[in-house]
Formats: sequence, structure tokens, C-alpha cells
Amino acid sequence: MKLRWTAKGDVATQLFTWLALLIGGLIIILWFIRSGIYNPVNDLEILDQDLLHIQLMLDDACSSVRYHNTYNPLLESGNLTFNNNQICMTILDSINSKNVKVTRCIETTCNLGVITYLSLSEIKEFGIIKDETITIYST
Repeated sequence: MKLRWTAKGDVATQLFTWLALLIGGLIIILWFIRSGIYNPVNDLEILDQDLLHIQLMLDDACSSVRYHNTYNPLLESGNLTFNNNQICMTILDSINSKNVKVTRCIETTCNLGVITYLSLSEIKEFGIIKDETITIYST
């Protein structure tokens, strides 16, 4: 009697293979989400983080005799305005497929004595220098 051998395998082998592929796929998806590559952070949260960081920098500059620091904003589009004792950021936020202009402002502890307007899409980072007066520049 001749035994016939086929390369297809039986049902249990196919079931085990598909189960292993499914588990492997789920592991990859979970790693992808947890690693931060896919990070569903809202633009408004990033806007608030940027404003708080800039406020801390300016408060440090106000309380220092000399100060120099640079910052690369997390947001890459929008406008940043320094107006004496107020910092404002304006972005377009997509809400229900509509672009809504959102402006958030925050106060500094001292009067900067500067009025500066920066477009975030045109700068890499900006710097704050304090010698006798506060200067804000972009690079």
C-alpha cells in the first residue's frame, strides 16, 4: 500500500498557523500604539504645553539678570505673538471636519516690553535673550 503525502497539511496545522499570525499581528499593533508612534494627542493639548513652556522660559528670563534660551515649539503651524505681558498662540483646529481658529493666551510675570509676531511654519526655533532688555529672535 502506498502512502500519499501532501504539502497542504491538516486542519489543525492551518488553524495553528492562522492563530499564530493573529496573535503576532495583535502584538505588533499593541507595540505600535504603546511606543508613541501613533499618539492621538489633541492639538489643543500641545498648544497648552507650548504656552506653559514658553511662559516658564519668560518667567525665568524676567527673574534673571542675564538669560539665554531657545525653544522648538511642538506645533509646526500657527502663529505665536508676544505682546508686552501676554503670549498668544493661534492655530487652526479641525473640529467635525471644519477648521476652527483657536487662540489661547497666557500672562507673564513681567512686562516684556516687546511686541513680536512669529509664524510657526516659518521658524525652526526661537530664542529669548535678556541682557538689559528682553529680545526674542527666531531661527
